[in-house]
Amino acid sequence: MKPKKFNLHFDTPNFDKCVAFYRDKMGFHLREIMEYPNKRIAMFDLNDAVEFEFFGAPPGEIQQKPPPSNARIRLEVEDVDMEYERLMANGVELAEELQNWEWGERSFGIRVPDGMIIYFYSKIE
Repeated sequence: MKPKKFNLHFDTPNFDKCVAFYRDKMGFHLREIMEYPNKRIAMFDLNDAVEFEFFGAPPGEIQQKPPPSNARIRLEVEDVDMEYERLMANGVELAEELQNWEWGERSFGIRVPDGMIIYFYSKIE
C-alpha cells in the first residue's frame, strides 16, 4: 500500500492555544478553521502529503473528549539543530533535551499546550 496522503486527527481541550502554538511557534500553515454547532476543527498543511487536524469544542464550551494521552508525533527534519534553535527562540517548552541516540538519530522533544510531545529528529552517521 502507498497512501497518497497522511492525516493526523486528535481532540484537544485547548483549541485556541493549540491553534496559536502550531501556527505561530511551529510555523505550520493553517489552512482553515471550521466551526460547527458541536465542534471546531483546525486544519494545517505540513506538505502536499501530510495534513494535521485537531478538534475542539465550540467557543465558550468545554471539550468533553480528552486529548491523546499516549500519542507521540515524530517529525524527521533536514537539520534538527536548526529546528531546536528556532523552536527554543520561539519559547516552546522543552520535553527532552537535544541528544544523539545509538540507533543513529539526533533528536529532541517539545511539549505542546495539550500535553502531547512532538519529537524532531535527523539521521546521523
